[in-house]
Amino acid sequence: AWYSPVLFAKIYQKEMGMTKETKMPPMAKSFAIGIIGDIFLAFVLFTFVVFFGAFAFKQIFIIGFFLWFGGMVPILLGDIAWAGKSWRLFCVNAGYRIASVLVMSLIFSLFIK
Repeated sequence: AWYSPVLFAKIYQKEMGMTKETKMPPMAKSFAIGIIGDIFLAFVLFTFVVFFGAFAFKQIFIIGFFLWFGGMVPILLGDIAWAGKSWRLFCVNAGYRIASVLVMSLIFSLFIK
C-alpha cells in the first residue's frame, strides 16, 4: 500500500528514474523478497522485545525506533552518499520502514503479555 498509486508510487517512480516503459521485475519475486525482509525485521524486533522485557506498545516502539534509526537509516543514507539517490526517495523509503516498525510494535503489544 505504501508504494501504491494512492500514496507514494509516483514519487518513488520519479525518484528512481522509472517511466511507463521501464521493465519491472516480476511482482511475485519482489513481494517474496520484501516479505522475507520484513520477517527478518520482525524477528530481530521480537528478539529485542523479549530480551529487554518490553511488553507495552510504547516500550516496544522505542526499541523499534532505535532499530530503525541505528540500522535502517544509515543504510538508506548510504544510498544518498554512494548511489546518488535523492533525499525525497530517502524520506519515502524511511517512512515505509518506520511505518513497518510501528505496525509490528502494535501487533507485538497486542499479543505479548
